Amino acid sequence: MSFTKILFILVSVLVYGWVNAQEMITSEKLGKLDETPLRSLDEVNALVFKPRGYDMVMNPKLPDSLSSLAMLSKEESAEMKKKRIHFNPYLVFYSSIELKKKDIFISFSNSWIRLSAYYKYNNDSSSVEEYRKRVNQNMLSEKMVGFKPNLELLEDVTGPARELINADAVFIYDSKSKYKFKDTVDNYGSLVIHLVKFDLGYVSLSYYYPLNKRELALSEINDTWGIIQFKPDNEFTHPNHDGRIPPSKEPDLYFGKFSFLNNPEQARKEKDQYEQRKLKARANSLAREAIRLAQSKDFDRAKEKFSEVLKVDADNVITYRYLLLMSLDENNKGGSWRYCNKLIEIDPESKETWFLKGLTEKRYNELDSAAETFEMIIRERDSLHYRSYIELALISMLKGETDAADLNFNRAINIFKTEGEKSLRRESHRMLNINDLFRTRLAYARFLNTNSAFEKSKMLFEQTLKDEQAAIEAGKKGERRSIYGKLTPESLRELNFMLALSYAGLKDESNTRLYLKKAKSLGKVLPEELDGLSR
Repeated sequence: MSFTKILFILVSVLVYGWVNAQEMITSEKLGKLDETPLRSLDEVNALVFKPRGYDMVMNPKLPDSLSSLAMLSKEESAEMKKKRIHFNPYLVFYSSIELKKKDIFISFSNSWIRLSAYYKYNNDSSSVEEYRKRVNQNMLSEKMVGFKPNLELLEDVTGPARELINADAVFIYDSKSKYKFKDTVDNYGSLVIHLVKFDLGYVSLSYYYPLNKRELALSEINDTWGIIQFKPDNEFTHPNHDGRIPPSKEPDLYFGKFSFLNNPEQARKEKDQYEQRKLKARANSLAREAIRLAQSKDFDRAKEKFSEVLKVDADNVITYRYLLLMSLDENNKGGSWRYCNKLIEIDPESKETWFLKGLTEKRYNELDSAAETFEMIIRERDSLHYRSYIELALISMLKGETDAADLNFNRAINIFKTEGEKSLRRESHRMLNINDLFRTRLAYARFLNTNSAFEKSKMLFEQTLKDEQAAIEAGKKGERRSIYGKLTPESLRELNFMLALSYAGLKDESNTRLYLKKAKSLGKVLPEELDGLSR
């Protein structure tokens, strides 16, 4: 039995028990439509025709002040949506209204499936055919229809009507969604038609109608049958993707009955890339186990596990990064440079590769070379790379250049401040995490403590706690925040311990004891000479 027949049987089983089903499409011919297509939906091999008596709706372009919902709080976003609807009342339907006849409106959207997507994104063990069956079956589900909730099947369209538009399956749904069109109360409802083309995609067609004109809307569906028509399957050609962002290097690959378009060489290449990606995913899974061992300083077992990774993926970047970090920890200069050079060979475009090169140079006292590497990262690869500024500060400390060290620590911290201010102003910014800010301030505080600037280091940690609390409160209120995330238990342990050291430097015994006690309660293992103070 063919796969298509299996799907048709499945459709019949799915709809057999629905007691609300009724026959609304009684026409055995297409409705009165313009002869020339209004639009082509190339991705799903379909044409859109304008029904007689309907006018096209010209949706005005939103002004720049209403064009983006990005970086708005919940309240600001809700207010922006109100302003958009005031500017264009049709936006209350959350879809682009294309056609209208008096107070009946029509919108449509399409979605598609591709073999290319399987090769790029599939993460389970399913075969191409299993995946194909799954996505085709998914298109039969009301959950897929424009992702609209609360749909109730009214009719499974079969026979001549479906054949007229060359669809493999057609469902008409009653939507429970209600809309306030130019009013403050619900006054519009919608009917949704789901047109499926197996192996390719679907079109979701919506009719919006005044709540007191439901029967008129149902009759309009019958009278305008054929507004969306799938072209003959053998006429499908590669859609024009010239405007796709990012641009397509090669055409898409297709499933089943549309696979006649596939270039065999391209299909073989993408399959090979998919198999390599699966191998890398397996290798990365093994690498994560090894990373946990490395982080707990169980280097021997970590190296054994990383050896397993390299048997699966000989150029696994994660593995070579951690092998390098372990070699640096063990002061294995030969191994460190061997792994560093391997990273430069297999991952030369990553700023992390060059950051690790800088760490290697610094570790083996090539301070000028290390500084050049970190400066290159900031200059050529990432001007917001705060870790490079921290390393430049540490190099200055090793050279005894206190002023330069202070300058670079502050440059690192100012990145968080500047990006946070951009966020509050709703400007494009980098989302930075509170734990990274803490680690940056921690490095600076250690430098300050070596210079007996205990009051300043104390203020850094207190400000970190204030920053976290402000971010939490902003999140609760739906407001914009200048920093993201919450301090981890590890960060909190170290923060309280460092606060204790700052207070100790200030000869404040009471607060020293308080914060040692807090650090210990969070799991910090205290030095013996300080443990007694925490009791």
